[in-house]
Formats: sequence, structure tokens, C-alpha cells
Amino acid sequence: MNTLLEQFTLVRTQWIRLHAELLKPVAAEQPHQLKVEIKLTPSTLPGENNGMPEYQIGCRMHCLGHLPQKEEEPLFQTEVLMNAIYRQAHGMPLDFTRFSALHSQCNRQLYPLLRLKLIQLVRELGISQVQLPEDLFTQMEETRPELDSEGPEKTTRLH
Repeated sequence: MNTLLEQFTLVRTQWIRLHAELLKPVAAEQPHQLKVEIKLTPSTLPGENNGMPEYQIGCRMHCLGHLPQKEEEPLFQTEVLMNAIYRQAHGMPLDFTRFSALHSQCNRQLYPLLRLKLIQLVRELGISQVQLPEDLFTQMEETRPELDSEGPEKTTRLH
């Protein structure tokens, strides 16, 4: 079977929650470690577009920042929630069960959007020495093939 992104198009996104909070005083130039969790949850949408299905993926990226070697003492946290609507454009209509099984393929499109928004929030807190990988999922597939997953909801944890 072709990849999901060859059959589905990202139609629109909607930011649901953008939250950033300093938990302790933070020096702007101090390098920080990040503990990041990304959760993708597929769901159905009512109706169809010309006989082709549309599905939604709820995206949550939560980040805790801490000094190196002090993971138990978070300095700041951010949370980004977004909904992404995908519409099938090619092929035989794909049912929700199959879409749900393959939805993690959408990470390639969704992660850069979440990453950009999360970095903007951290910089608005006055923290300049925080970076996330540009292509997180390629790096993770190469180094950690055992990504956490439970049912249709996929959770990825980074340290």
C-alpha cells in the first residue's frame, strides 16, 4: 500500500492551546535540556467531501525544560495543542480503522508545525538556548525504533 501522505492532503490546522510558563528563574543564555512528549490522536469527522473521507488528528506537544543533570527540577514548561484535518485525495476511500493504524506517518508534516510554535513560546519566555531537532522522526527511527504506542493514540517521548 502507498503511504498515507500520498493519498491524504493536510487541509487545515487549528491551534487549540498555546501555553508557556516559567516555574523558576531562568538565565536566557543557559543551555537547557528538554523533555518532550508528543501525542497524536486520530478521530473521525462528520460528512465526506465528494465521497472521500476526512479525518482529524489531535496533536499535543508538551515540553519540560531543565538544567543538564537536573531533570527532576523543571524550570519551564510549554504545551501546544493543535487539530489537523486530513482529506483523502487519491485512491479508494480509506476507512477510519486503516487511517488510525497509519496516522503516525503524518508526523513528517505535523512535527515541524508543532516544533516551530513550541520554540516561539520558549523564546517568548526569554530563553534563547533551547533547540529541538529539525527532523525528529527520522532521527528517532534511526536510534530508537521502540517508540511508545498504545492503540490508535501514539505517544513519543524524548529526553
